[in-house]
Amino acid sequence: MKKRILLKISGEMLSSNGKFIDKPAMIALKNEIEEASKNAEIGIVLGGGNFWRGKDNENLGLFRGKSDHIGMLATVMNALSFSTFLENFNIKTAVFSARSMPSFCEEFNLEAVEKAFLENRICFFCGGTGNPFFTTDSASALRAIEIKADMYAKATTIDGVYDSDPRNNPNAKKYENVSFQEVISKQLQVMDTSAFALCNENNLPIQVFDGSKQGNIAKVLQGDIVGTIVQ
Repeated sequence: MKKRILLKISGEMLSSNGKFIDKPAMIALKNEIEEASKNAEIGIVLGGGNFWRGKDNENLGLFRGKSDHIGMLATVMNALSFSTFLENFNIKTAVFSARSMPSFCEEFNLEAVEKAFLENRICFFCGGTGNPFFTTDSASALRAIEIKADMYAKATTIDGVYDSDPRNNPNAKKYENVSFQEVISKQLQVMDTSAFALCNENNLPIQVFDGSKQGNIAKVLQGDIVGTIVQ
């Protein structure tokens, strides 16, 4: 039986310079995902930071909820862009949004998602949770639990979980494995609190790894241990 993995990727990974979308970055991601999709059921949540980051636009004076709505639309644009790109290589996909937008994609529902997995499609989940004040980390955790994923794989720019920020502390210790309880007691920054609480309460393992290193996404999707496992 194929493993089912929810992969969270930042929107910035769709671009070589972190802004908008470009072909070289999408080809690199496509190459990592294509082979692994033959042996695993893959759900993907893309962030929207290449188009919109609320904290980068605070000077506009937008209400946080409205800024989050714009961010949700950014995740839809990324999902539609990357899924269409994959389809051009005959990689079957399906896109599900937390909010109804029938002209563009299907609204999220578990029956349709299961059907898509049976058809060997890579499933994209966009639009966040459908509500403001929740990050794509929370959306990823929620979708992973709903689709009964075996693992929530979070691609970041750091190669795992450390006891302190390795960007500021050269002596920071990296964990290969760490428990939910230790993460809580030591206040390790794995992901936002809501997302982590969902994973903890539902005993969903989290794999945190460096998604910017070539080959890592493919290894994770193929079941290799890369980075840190939180369980």
